[in-house]
Amino acid sequence: EKSPSIHSSKVVAGMIGRRKWRTWVQFCKLTCVNRSWRKALLEWSAMQNCLAIEAPETSSLFSTLRLFRRLRYLSITRGDLEDELLRALPELADSLESVALGSRNSEEQDITDALLLRMAHLCKGLREIKLENAEGITSVGITALAAACPLTDVSLECCTGVSVEGVRALTILRPTLHALTLNAEDDVMDGWTLDMTAVASSVAMLAHLQHLNLSGTLCGDNDLDLIAGGCKQLSELILRDCPLLVFASFADAPSPCLQHLTVLNLSDSTGLNDDGARAIARLSSRPGALLLQNTESRVELSGCTCLTSMALRAFSDGPPKMGYLHL
Repeated sequence: EKSPSIHSSKVVAGMIGRRKWRTWVQFCKLTCVNRSWRKALLEWSAMQNCLAIEAPETSSLFSTLRLFRRLRYLSITRGDLEDELLRALPELADSLESVALGSRNSEEQDITDALLLRMAHLCKGLREIKLENAEGITSVGITALAAACPLTDVSLECCTGVSVEGVRALTILRPTLHALTLNAEDDVMDGWTLDMTAVASSVAMLAHLQHLNLSGTLCGDNDLDLIAGGCKQLSELILRDCPLLVFASFADAPSPCLQHLTVLNLSDSTGLNDDGARAIARLSSRPGALLLQNTESRVELSGCTCLTSMALRAFSDGPPKMGYLHL
């Protein structure tokens, strides 16, 4: 641990003096730094509404959190956090809108449903919850949170304790979800094997869903057909490493399905064949479709080893493309 250099201190002071530092005003990131620097940073940041913590397990999470009185966005990257966060929640609950709990190096988080039940009781304004490698979380905690909080964005990455029943409860209790992530991509033990037919039936009820990530799951063509028919507002669909995806028949769904889609990520979906690529190309050429029709639109097919140049040539047909095709 070293004290910050004089140069870096002057840079921060200059940013504060000129008030051209919107990112710093809204976002404070704490890491392992000198104690005096950390104390000064905390005194300044206690008035802010965003906090991200990447701290060693030996630091006191509770003493840090209790300094923030109007925190809206909280992100913590560490494994052992439940006890201290439970203690701090009553002081944060009134203003808290977003919570992201991650872990370093894909290590398991030792949090349980007790934390989600406490949040459901206290955090009535919570709109976004993101959990990563929280294997102790089950459908009980997710259901309680969905029933009590106005959630619009839910991300569950490798949360192997959450079952299909939890996903269904989430979609029923929060039909206005805008973003949903059920990412099993880094589940190296393949412990999260959701019944994707049941998941797809539940997700298809989310008529307002805009962002969906099912990477690493056993999602297949029939499942995506269901989703495309129900989620007509989808703008981003992430399907990395989905080996059962072959024909991409969902791309041939009738209008107005997928008309709003601007981002389609099929990277490392090794089962995708030429017919699937042609279906995606037809979608991008459909009148009124947004896919590959503006500079912010993209299709990612890197790692799709079954594709040939014959299928990829289909993307040059139809109207001129303005987006990005990643191969």
